[in-house]
Amino acid sequence: GRYMPDLRDRAAAWISKEADHLRESGSLPLAFAYYEAAAKVSPGELWNQVRMGEILAGSGDYAAAIALFQHVLERAPESPYTAKRLDGLFVEQGYLKEAERFWKALAEAHPDTSVPQLFHGISMERLGNPDAAHDAYARSLEIKPAHAPAVYRLGALKAERGTIEQGADMMREALRLDP
Repeated sequence: GRYMPDLRDRAAAWISKEADHLRESGSLPLAFAYYEAAAKVSPGELWNQVRMGEILAGSGDYAAAIALFQHVLERAPESPYTAKRLDGLFVEQGYLKEAERFWKALAEAHPDTSVPQLFHGISMERLGNPDAAHDAYARSLEIKPAHAPAVYRLGALKAERGTIEQGADMMREALRLDP
């Protein structure tokens, strides 16, 4: 119980590992149940919830997957893997305005985190608002100056807006940061 958190974490890790094996073997409903059990044993370990979201998305339950990924990001906003999965679902489902609202709210709730700023910029760019995208990318870089995706996107945006050399330099820098 609560008096043995180290045992809870070890138990959750074992359950999660079993869930991974079940998932790899194609037993997705059982894997989901194991991830869910691991999440209950160790709620702070968010990877179990991410894996549950992936199974939900793979089975076509996009609304539940989106809700779960959003929940994870509200607790751990600097999770680029989860952010990319969520944003991909938003795009696949055509939820572009919903994506912008979520990323904006997450960026405002966590103003000192770079990932929500980056994805807010991406959503603004998709909606045709390059000025807001530029500002969001710049905020992301103020927080994490060497964040390659934000460097690249801001560089590409600058190049598109006519500052070609500066934009190209930023895109080359992004490739140097993350080859």
